[in-house]
Amino acid sequence: MPEHLQDQTQEQEDQASLAENILKDLKLQLDLRKQSNDANREALQGDLDAENARHELAKEHLGDEIAALKDQVAAGGASTPAMDAAFESIASKLTAVSATASQLANVSPPVA
Repeated sequence: MPEHLQDQTQEQEDQASLAENILKDLKLQLDLRKQSNDANREALQGDLDAENARHELAKEHLGDEIAALKDQVAAGGASTPAMDAAFESIASKLTAVSATASQLANVSPPVA
């Protein structure tokens, strides 16, 4: 084979080898990013689960307070303005907690 063809062939082989190495490096970077994203996603899901649990406990607590107020009203035969205000305050808190929990449930962790 003539020398100039050998030089061209060697140059093409060198370029192919360089391209393979670049591709391997890019694949490695992609794998590392995937692993990092998976770890971040798991951490965010853990945070979301903990926040949802906290909201569920708050809803239960507020529901218990509402039930206790209703019992007081039923036992007293009539409500008082203070009881009405307390009931309204708790009901609005329960609505806010439920809305926040609903929003959290509909938010998926970002994928970087």
